[in-house]
Amino acid sequence: MSGTDQNVVCAVCGKTFVFTAGEQEFYQQKGFQSPPKRCPDCRRERRERQRGAESQVYRAPSFQAGPSPSAAAFGGEYRSPAFREYDVAADPTRSQSRRPTYPATCAQCGAETQLPFRPIEGKEYYCRDCYRARKGGAGP
Repeated sequence: MSGTDQNVVCAVCGKTFVFTAGEQEFYQQKGFQSPPKRCPDCRRERRERQRGAESQVYRAPSFQAGPSPSAAAFGGEYRSPAFREYDVAADPTRSQSRRPTYPATCAQCGAETQLPFRPIEGKEYYCRDCYRARKGGAGP
């Protein structure tokens, strides 16, 4: 690897990207023998797939002139459309009814409550207040 910028073709999408001298130096420090095979976008997408849902939130890349339109809609963060569908925090105007809930009766106070999973007959379930009281903390 030389100390000048190189144009490299992504093995996944076929897009040409620049492998900068600084990146080459980093690769040499890490002991990598060859340039990257994937462009930054394909590398990011691959990392997200490997890490699962927790990696679905990331900051807009700093090398862009400004945040992307989708990032601007979520306070500078980009969220995968698949993740956004179920994440009420991503868009507070969405109702929580998109995720199915199931009715249950609190075993302690008898209040009706909603569970994010199907209740199993014979098990005890608690409303939010009773659950927090049993756990011994106020929680979020």
